[in-house]
Order: sequence, then C-alpha cells, then structure tokens
Amino acid sequence: MLSELPSIAVRGRYSVTEAARVMGVDRSTIRRWIEAGTMRCGYHRHNKRRFVTGEEIQRFFNAQIL
Repeated sequence: MLSELPSIAVRGRYSVTEAARVMGVDRSTIRRWIEAGTMRCGYHRHNKRRFVTGEEIQRFFNAQIL
C-alpha cells in the first residue's frame, strides 16, 4: 500500500482493478477488504460489477494510515 494519498477524483468511480492500481495493492486484496466489510463498494445495475468511489478510497486510506 502506498504511504501517501494517491491522486484521485473524490467524486469518481473506480473499478476494483483501477482502485487496486491507485492504492498500490493487488485486485484480490481489494476484493478481500470488500468481503471483510472494511471497504465499501457499489454495484453497477446493468452488469452487477463492483466499483469503489474515490471518497471511499480516501476514507479507507486515511483510516489505514492513522
């Protein structure tokens, strides 16, 4: 995981792969965090794929660093 907040759009939506790339972790790590309930995600209505908001990435990042 990165040691400083990545540059993200707080109002943006990121796929699991994009969120993993931004945070410097593997996709499976993001999935584990979602399944464990430590990271929240949304689902696209048309294809049921998960996404993580920029706001959630920022919240999660700040919680892990502090």
